[in-house]
Amino acid sequence: MNKLQSPKLTLSMVILTFCLMMFLVQTALGQTTTFAQFIETNGGQDFVFTNNTGNDATLSAIGGGSAVSFRYQNISGLDSSLQGFQDAHLFASTTTSQISSVNGSTLTQPLNQVTVISIIRDVAAPVGTNTRTNLLTVTISSSLNTPSLTGTNNGNSASFSATTPDHNVVFTSDFLNFRTTTARNAALSFSSVLPNFAQGAGSFLDSFTAAGSGTFASNPVPTATYSLGNRVWYDTNSNGQIDAPEVGISGVSLTLLNSDNSIFDIDDNSGNGIQPYTLTSDTDGYYRFDGLFAGDYKVRVNSSNFANAGLLSAYVSTTGNVSTDTDSTASLSGENGIDPVSYDGSNPAAPRTAGVSSNVVTLGPASTEPASETDVAVSGLFSGQGSADTRADMTVDFGFYELCLCGTVWLDTGAGGGGNNNGIQAGTESGISGVRVR
Repeated sequence: MNKLQSPKLTLSMVILTFCLMMFLVQTALGQTTTFAQFIETNGGQDFVFTNNTGNDATLSAIGGGSAVSFRYQNISGLDSSLQGFQDAHLFASTTTSQISSVNGSTLTQPLNQVTVISIIRDVAAPVGTNTRTNLLTVTISSSLNTPSLTGTNNGNSASFSATTPDHNVVFTSDFLNFRTTTARNAALSFSSVLPNFAQGAGSFLDSFTAAGSGTFASNPVPTATYSLGNRVWYDTNSNGQIDAPEVGISGVSLTLLNSDNSIFDIDDNSGNGIQPYTLTSDTDGYYRFDGLFAGDYKVRVNSSNFANAGLLSAYVSTTGNVSTDTDSTASLSGENGIDPVSYDGSNPAAPRTAGVSSNVVTLGPASTEPASETDVAVSGLFSGQGSADTRADMTVDFGFYELCLCGTVWLDTGAGGGGNNNGIQAGTESGISGVRVR
């Protein structure tokens, strides 16, 4: 074989190994469906196993991460920017204090401490939460069994697989929601192991480098996320519309609720109790809840805003106008232009104890949210719509106007055609300055 043929053959072997690994994941672990995969972009020795002179060992990606091509699959509703292969870098790290073992021709190296694999997009996506770069992060730890590197003793390939419930496998992403997944799997394949897959000092694996590829699966597959926003503003004329020069209200605390007014748990079934999804409006009054799944929600402006000396202590909710809110696209979705109402629907004093909430907002199913909303943040923490346009509802606005007892003190003389002493300021009847009012 000449040198010109070697790279082509090597690439073919990598692709064959990768396809075989995907087949094994989908058959041997038939309860899960592959939703993501990666392959190294440059086919280099980007994974490094280090035997620390027999004391322990580490597995990691090269410094700066491994350049990979990553793609999602079998997921509906993804924004177009997240479809197809994407340029990314993979970062991986773990340490093990458990020695390897040989059984016949098979060599196994347990990884008994937490393993973290992160695949980070090279350029932030136009949608998503947080940094909009975390395509997928996998956190793996021991449960019923310890995850391991496995391969033929003194061979040049190896594999790693972690699956629930044998192992703890947690997926997170800036673009996907894993809340409903009950079975999760991560599988990596290592090729071109150099010098070879063998025991070394202290019975840990000998140090090696390798090329890698991987797949990730779950049941059911994760869903593309939904987002819900949009703005809290000073509705100075109380007409339910954001008119010029009305401005947003910065620093307002808001919490996401379920449709029955219970607190939405952002850390579902974590064992840490209910973790509220609470955030604060930005400098222009915008807010946005991201990473949501299809369902019914309410947004609440929290009671703390209305407490004595609170940001909205002297304000009440505007009357609202469903059909003419400036960001309404009512022809596409019934929940556009939500009117903020008193939390219990009637008691005007309720905000000090229960806040002010929206009506129920339904997200999904599928991509059915209003498109091309006109009032969306263009900068800052909540810029954009968070999710794909048709999976984001940016129409839930809260307007507030200030309560005051005010008027005019004037000379009711009838000047300029006004009526004398008739209680109506008319004509050229002038105001009186400097009057002290208590």
